[in-house]
Amino acid sequence: MGTRPQIEHSATNRRSPIPGRFPIGSTTGVYVPLISIVLSALLLVGVVPGNAKAAGILAGFRDPFPSGAATGQSSIVEGRFGYLWGFDEIWFRDGDNSLIGPAKQEVTLNSLAFGLYGETFLLSDLTARVQAWINVPNEWRNDFLFDGVERAWDSRTRYLGVDLSIAYFFGLGGPPYRAGLVAGYRYNDFDYRSHLVSLEAGSFNDHLQVHIPYLGISYAHSRFMGSVVRLDILASWLTLCRLDGERDLEGEAMQIDGHSVTGFWCEALFAWSFPLTENALAGLFVKYNYLELSGGATVKLGLSETRFSMDSRSHLILTGLTVSYAF
Repeated sequence: MGTRPQIEHSATNRRSPIPGRFPIGSTTGVYVPLISIVLSALLLVGVVPGNAKAAGILAGFRDPFPSGAATGQSSIVEGRFGYLWGFDEIWFRDGDNSLIGPAKQEVTLNSLAFGLYGETFLLSDLTARVQAWINVPNEWRNDFLFDGVERAWDSRTRYLGVDLSIAYFFGLGGPPYRAGLVAGYRYNDFDYRSHLVSLEAGSFNDHLQVHIPYLGISYAHSRFMGSVVRLDILASWLTLCRLDGERDLEGEAMQIDGHSVTGFWCEALFAWSFPLTENALAGLFVKYNYLELSGGATVKLGLSETRFSMDSRSHLILTGLTVSYAF
């Protein structure tokens, strides 16, 4: 592997001016943001202070974020539709075998995504939350660096996220305000399937599983200028990760087994909703997610084996529309 001759980029393997940022036969990344902006403008018409229609709807709306089950309303379920922008970088460096060189991958995650969120009161000041996200796999072109040679690969990415948490609310005198502490567990599952853009045969498959226990804060206001706003900020310094990978390039098979127990994760969510009926809301949300991992990986190539330092960093931005029902 370390003695393989350098391979020049062919016409089909030429890098884009901005690596890993152009889709293959897809215009979804252009239309979805435009749709979100148009719908945002339409929804904002109803939340201007003094709008009689907005005031009338809000007056009869049952508070979706009560301070307890005593209000007669204790749960909310919400569907989320949006677009995910982001990338994941993985480095393998500082190996102890010169026959296996360092490597770097950068995988684009841009795609449509769907989510479901639910919350219910267990006690007057304690709620349970559950949410899940899944994307629509999309194929993007990225550049991977192996053995000092950068080649273009087409990668199909899948993302799955599941979250369980509880929130304890305190102070602020009850509705329309609520603020509290959040403790939870997040599971992220990333699956990357890549093939080489070249006359050469090549494939690279990665499966990354991340377990994140976290703490955070939550705030909501259900009478903010005729609408409902929510802010969640979550963080963790304990990120448990496992990476299983396999690469086949020019008939050479490589196995990768990586682990990480250190890193950092944080997430910020801002959501805005406007009541449509007594129980239904529609709105917008934006969420930013950052994950950093640091660990090690064992790489096997034929009879050769080496131990690498493994680092990973991902940035995800998810924005879109919400439809909620309170009961």
